[in-house]
Order: sequence, then structure tokens, then C-alpha cells
Amino acid sequence: MPWGGAYLAGFILVGRYGLDRTVFLAGGLNILADLLALGIDRYTQAPTPALNLSAGQAQGEPSRPVWMVVFFLTGFASLAFQILWTKGLALFVDNTVYSSSAKSHNNIATLYLAVGQGDTAARHFLRAIELDPAYVTPRLNLGFYYRDAGKSDQVEEQFQRAREIDPTHPALREIHALP
Repeated sequence: MPWGGAYLAGFILVGRYGLDRTVFLAGGLNILADLLALGIDRYTQAPTPALNLSAGQAQGEPSRPVWMVVFFLTGFASLAFQILWTKGLALFVDNTVYSSSAKSHNNIATLYLAVGQGDTAARHFLRAIELDPAYVTPRLNLGFYYRDAGKSDQVEEQFQRAREIDPTHPALREIHALP
């Protein structure tokens, strides 16, 4: 059941404890498992006789510490790719635990704007506003998009609502379209 840990982490622990705590928990469990494996290995390892290379030991055979480094690096790479995969899903597919937040939708919308997909970006900005009406950043970003797209009637609405939510937001000082 190798998928059990990924399911537990991605759909249960992250929702209950947040991403940072889940990562620290997973790292702590990995370190605990490593220490346990090293302890079992030392406890069960029989003493080895002195090696005599001239008596027929295969030369060129990697030593044990080399294999431990190789296993560590492959495990580390595997974990890194799992994190990248999960983050990629969160950014580009709207069906994970991570992609249901207003901040994620705002970030996705910003990516869509960067590649010239304004209408798709606007939908994600609106979804971010729907998820967290008090989050000012997607309103400002949507207002800037509307201004650049020439939708002047909708620009004022977004900037005015942003001003009502957070009148001290630094971006509001830079908006020349507001009176």
C-alpha cells in the first residue's frame, strides 16, 4: 500500500494540520524510520571477519557507506518530485486540497494573465473573491485586468470594493483611476 501515505498526507493531514505541519510530521517520521533501521541493522549485524583483499575479495565493489549515500539521494529525489507533483496539481488542476484556497486561485489567475489568458484569469480571480471576500489582492488584480482590457465600468467596482475592505493597502495609493 505505497499510495496510503500520499493519500493520508494529501487529503487528510494537510486539511487537518496544514501543509507546513504535515511536511514536518512526514520529515520527522522519515528520520525516525531511518534511526530505527540503523538501530536494527547494528543490533542484527554479525561481526565481519577482517578482509583480506589478496584472498579474493572482489575489487571495485562499492562499500556500504556509498550505498547508503545512493539510497539517501534517491529517496530525497523521490520526495522532491512528489512535492513538485503535488504543487503542480494544486496550481493547474482544481481538484486537490491545495487548490481550493483563494490564494491558490489568485496565483493561478496570475499565471493565466502571464500567458495571455485574461478571461480564464478573470474567472479564477472571481473564484478567489468568492472563496474569501475579504482578500483584497484578487480584487486589485481583477481591477487591473479590467483596466488593461478596457472594461472601465468594472474597474471602479473592484477598486472601490478593495478600498472598502482595506483602505491602507499600498496598491491603492498607486491607482490613478480612483478619485
